[in-house]
Amino acid sequence: MWAAQVNPDQAVFNLYHWARKCGIKDPPQWLRDRATDRKVRVGAYIALLVLAFFGGILFDNWLRPLTAEFPPTAAQSLSNKRIYFASDIDARIKAVDRLDAILVRFQPILMQSQEFWNRIRYMIQDGSASELLLKYANDTKPILEDLDAAILEYRLRFPELEKAINSPDYPYVRSISSSSLNLRSEIAKWAGQQNAIQTIQNTQTYAEWDKAIHAVQPWLEKYRQELALLRQEYERAEVYKSG
Repeated sequence: MWAAQVNPDQAVFNLYHWARKCGIKDPPQWLRDRATDRKVRVGAYIALLVLAFFGGILFDNWLRPLTAEFPPTAAQSLSNKRIYFASDIDARIKAVDRLDAILVRFQPILMQSQEFWNRIRYMIQDGSASELLLKYANDTKPILEDLDAAILEYRLRFPELEKAINSPDYPYVRSISSSSLNLRSEIAKWAGQQNAIQTIQNTQTYAEWDKAIHAVQPWLEKYRQELALLRQEYERAEVYKSG
């Protein structure tokens, strides 16, 4: 309001006056020129535009991680219509069914995992943990070996099947057998000692095993869902027709 009420001569005088207030004892005479006031205002406008431009870039970069897209699933990667030979579709469907049959064998492993979640302290206490962990490791190992062999076989021909399996939980699932045997050794090491259960549960060995058994359910559900979606994509795929 006040700035709009002063005349040009006052504005120039104010510019000269404020320069002295800022510590400049002998401001240059050109500050008294009316043209100087115009140049200062134009310079201020340009500075504001530059700040607004770079501020917008920084703000956009700050927001970008919040709106980042998640990587597509294996089934979504096939959303672009592809044309297959009938034999190729049949081979893919058989591969999906083979992998799903292997995953069905994980159901008893999942049940054992849930039993461990609820009763591991009691198992350690009553001495049954060692035998149950050995059974858990032995039951899991051949299933994982069959799954790895199947994935290796399909890696080059059907890469989307390998993509479906590679979730963040899978490395933990693969370690079930080894981490269970390691925990078994840890239990034997502390057996009979005071506060053995608490000591065991505070070890890195126990933490790794705990991650493994809790990874089974989310990984199994996600992978079977991915395979089901892939199967649907194959069934709806366009078949190549010669001639």
